[in-house]
Amino acid sequence: MKPVVVLFVTLLVVNGIISPSIIGIAQTVKACEQCGMVVDASSETHFKVVDTSGNLHYVECMMCALKLLKTYGELNITTNCDYYGPNYAITVNAKAFGSLVVVNPTNSLVIAGGGCTKNRVVYNQTAASALLANNGTSDYLAAIQKFLANGTVIAVPLNSTIMTIPQAALQFGGGTPSPTPTATVAPATYLCEQCKMEVPADAQAHFRIVDGNGKSHFACCIKCAIKLLSKVDFLSITTNCDWFGSNFPVKITINGLQNVTVDPPTALLIDGSCTKNRVVYDQTAANALLANNGLSKYLIASQNTVIPSNATVMSLANAVTKYAPVVSTSPSPSVSPSPVPSLDPTPTPSPTSTPTSQPTNTPSTTSTPLPTEPKTEACEICGMDVSPDSQIRYLATDGNGNIHYVECFMCALGLINDYSVVHIRTYCDWYGPDYVVTVDSTDYGNQVVVNPATALFLRGGSCVTARAAYNQTAAVNLLANGFSNFTSSEQQYPLPSGTDVKTVNEAINAWYLQPKTNGAPALTALAIILSLGVGAFVVGLTFVTYKKLKSQKT
Repeated sequence: MKPVVVLFVTLLVVNGIISPSIIGIAQTVKACEQCGMVVDASSETHFKVVDTSGNLHYVECMMCALKLLKTYGELNITTNCDYYGPNYAITVNAKAFGSLVVVNPTNSLVIAGGGCTKNRVVYNQTAASALLANNGTSDYLAAIQKFLANGTVIAVPLNSTIMTIPQAALQFGGGTPSPTPTATVAPATYLCEQCKMEVPADAQAHFRIVDGNGKSHFACCIKCAIKLLSKVDFLSITTNCDWFGSNFPVKITINGLQNVTVDPPTALLIDGSCTKNRVVYDQTAANALLANNGLSKYLIASQNTVIPSNATVMSLANAVTKYAPVVSTSPSPSVSPSPVPSLDPTPTPSPTSTPTSQPTNTPSTTSTPLPTEPKTEACEICGMDVSPDSQIRYLATDGNGNIHYVECFMCALGLINDYSVVHIRTYCDWYGPDYVVTVDSTDYGNQVVVNPATALFLRGGSCVTARAAYNQTAAVNLLANGFSNFTSSEQQYPLPSGTDVKTVNEAINAWYLQPKTNGAPALTALAIILSLGVGAFVVGLTFVTYKKLKSQKT
């Protein structure tokens, strides 16, 4: 029996140790293919994303999974409810970049909490309400969505946007919207039927407009939607508050000018042109929105513009009277007042910290003028809000000069994989704005120039723990202190003990380079041949040993 045992043990060694070492397979920490965040074991279990070729893709949250549709076009996604747990599975089959989506169960929802760690996926509206009432926390979340690196519990805002999965897939996957099943042929170019402006996917999701025959209509704003009464006698318009978000829906039913129902009756219109009018849930929301120059993270892209603080505010019922071009003598129905939410969407400021030491010499680097009042944007890589501070801090442009908005240095480097030419400008998290770091990438990261060459990337595993350091001294100070008063307020958290530190060039080669495929099959074949050759040699050697042992025994 001993020679047989030797044979089996040798085969196990060949398959378990020798072959993998020749082929070069090693267990490595996986990164989200969309945002670059670390995908730990709990996230791998929580989200299974497979393309049409059967390849597995790693993501950190449901939003990242849906954003991969831009790259792969069709994906099967399996996850489970973040509130009810693994016994409540959710499956998604998305095709045509999110244009065609089959979800089981059909009433599953995603909660866009403001970043990968705050995004949630739930089985139904009941689970969504319960999860938000619990600050977005649950025992069934992936580990990276439970706690920050410093142990702080991750809370999700109560007024986070809630979307159906098909709606989110369409918005983030880049697909082309289709007419609703009950609709007749929709305009091929999806132009506003009133003013002829383009109605992109986010606007179609924001304004759901149906006439008395069940036909869908398209409008770029609420005023154009109301003016569609020049074509039909009945309209049902569903939208949501531009300040409080999708948890606060607003519905208008119009059957002639005198028969108007608004739910809630407190809803208001802030008047203006197509890009500057707003719908709000109540006067509190109107005041807050006007105080914020008309800007909010819940606006559609075409309306992300500053509006006058003295803009006219009127009830939606009065807006219908003013802008609807029809007249009817139907009596007005009585409506019961709806409760006004007591919600304050103003975030609590993060704590700050000051470094204990400053640089001793100033490099001869001049600063390029940057915008002083940037608009609110969403990070192209992770979807988090890009604050004015971050817009100034991370300036990224492609080969055509287009600006790309990112929330941290990790997301900025993530652009390298998406664009042939990328120019990134930021500054040191320890030394501050006078210590500029630039990255010029061409051919998707195959040619990179970093200035200064000493610049380092500290990768803590999430957006809030990503740092840029001018040199090794700055990196050491950041590792010791976590951040400085030059670090963005959203990122002022300690760095985890396992923070990776690499030169920017090394980091791009390790994590963000889009590899060339030429020659890969030959290398793989060579590795397999070497592996088989060594395996055959060891098996042959084992067989000879077996024969010798057997002859000695006889």
